[in-house]
Formats: sequence, C-alpha cells, structure tokens
Amino acid sequence: LEATGIQLAAAGGSAVGQASYDYETGAVRGLLTGQHVMLEQIAALKTSRLPLGGTLAFYVQASGTMSDPIAAGAMQVENLTINHQEMGRLHAETHLQDRMLSVTSRAELLDTHLDAAGHVQLSGNYPAQAQLTFAGFNVEPLLRIMASSGVNATSSIDGKITMSGPLKQLSAIQADADLKAFTATIDGRQIHSAGPLEASLRDG
Repeated sequence: LEATGIQLAAAGGSAVGQASYDYETGAVRGLLTGQHVMLEQIAALKTSRLPLGGTLAFYVQASGTMSDPIAAGAMQVENLTINHQEMGRLHAETHLQDRMLSVTSRAELLDTHLDAAGHVQLSGNYPAQAQLTFAGFNVEPLLRIMASSGVNATSSIDGKITMSGPLKQLSAIQADADLKAFTATIDGRQIHSAGPLEASLRDG
C-alpha cells in the first residue's frame, strides 16, 4: 500500500507527504512536511487565558515497523507569542530508535537563550535524563504575561537544571539546579547573590 502526493491545508498553512505500508513485512515508511502553520488558528491551542500565536514549520519522517518504529522530526516556531506578548523563537528536533526517544531544543525566548536536551527509554520504568541551560533570564517579560501578578521585577540569571530518574516512579526522580551569581530588582529593591546558588531534589 502506497500513497504519494498527500496534500493538506489547515490553520493557514500547508503540508505535503507520502506513506507506504508493506503487508508482508509490516514495514512502514512515511514523510510529512509543513510550513506557514499559524498557531493561533489551531483549535487545540486556543485558550481564553493564554492564547498562543506564531508560525510553525515542521517535518516528520518514519520507517521500521509498528512494533519497532524509527522516527525523526523537527519543528521551528517563529514570532511566538503568549497572551499577545512577544516571546521569540524556538527550534526542536527529536529522534526515536530502539525505543529510545531523544529531544534537543534551542530557543531565544523572553530575551533568554535556552538550550535543552534529554532522552527517555520507552520501556520499563521509562528512565530519563534531561538538562536545561539558560543565560540572561529576565523575569519582567514573564510577569507581563501574567498581567494580574501585580509585581514589578527584573533579573539577569544564568544557570543549569538537570534531572534524571524513572518517569513511572516520580519519587525516585533526582534534580539539581545551579545558578550563577545573579542580580534582581523587585519593586525597586535591588538583590545581589553573594555567589552561585545550588539546589537539589532527592527522593521526591
């Protein structure tokens, strides 16, 4: 069974692809690419509290069998907005093989540079590892999104957050946060850390 020249149109964008399935071997193969998809036109993303906006481009390709799939994909979001506030852009890639799902991402959001990477084994207790690094985090744009917070604050924070453990046993998750020396201003009051800050989570 084979289908080529698949064309879809939705949310202001378009997607094209192809797919095939071998009844004898159970092998599947497929490819789908999309561009100019408007997030604000996707029904599942519409919320009255935090509406999303932006332009999405993506691709997904798959092979292998239904019981042992191999897949890869990527997406790029430009001009991302949340609650009508400009957020920035982000790029993410994912890969699945031998039941190991890996994800990497980089983003420029709220004037903060973020890099994230992680993987999870899709069997057993779903053991996982992930890391997020960020630079120049400023809380002010985030408070603007949460317009009802009533707090005026700015900050400049660099740091790293890591986690590991089985996703099916959250009490066994371990996490560490390392923040470099930072400055912040809250309602006109300046705060300076005397040095790096560290925090850890163990045993839930």
